[in-house]
Amino acid sequence: MGSVIPTGPDGEICSALTDRFSERMVGGVSRIDRLRHHQTTTGEQFFDAGHHLHRLAHRFRGVPKEKKHELRWFAFLRKILPTQAPTTVDAIKDVLDACLLDPTIQRVEFHVTHDAKITLPFELHPNNNVLPPLTRVTGGIKICDVTLVCRVDVELPEAPYEPDPPAPDTVVEQPPEIPT
Repeated sequence: MGSVIPTGPDGEICSALTDRFSERMVGGVSRIDRLRHHQTTTGEQFFDAGHHLHRLAHRFRGVPKEKKHELRWFAFLRKILPTQAPTTVDAIKDVLDACLLDPTIQRVEFHVTHDAKITLPFELHPNNNVLPPLTRVTGGIKICDVTLVCRVDVELPEAPYEPDPPAPDTVVEQPPEIPT
């Protein structure tokens, strides 16, 4: 395990995304089912080619609390990950789409770790081969684990000029209901 990854902001991101894709009930409906319902009723598919991870992170509120770390996260999702590991972007979208399409998955847990032996700079465990999703049952809840593996153990670079919020995707966005 690396000495930098995961950072405190990494933990905040993983926690926020896990909560957004969880069985936690809000208004009588689980948070993950709200995402499923949104896709079904609006026709918007969050993980198609017209959607980008940095914009989805903003819409799902999957960001760290401190502004400088939020800008780093957006820059990572918008520039670094698509440039250095485009197949990893596809793998992330594929596994999350599969999780929303499988109503038996009640939670997606997000993780980040370091492994200097991976091939790409960033991979989704294991080796970007994520379909079908890696699932387990804990306490009667079917959980999918989504783990981003980083080859280099360093903090993300500063990104003070990153747009916040990210510009809308080119597809028509139907804002999902995200209760506070």
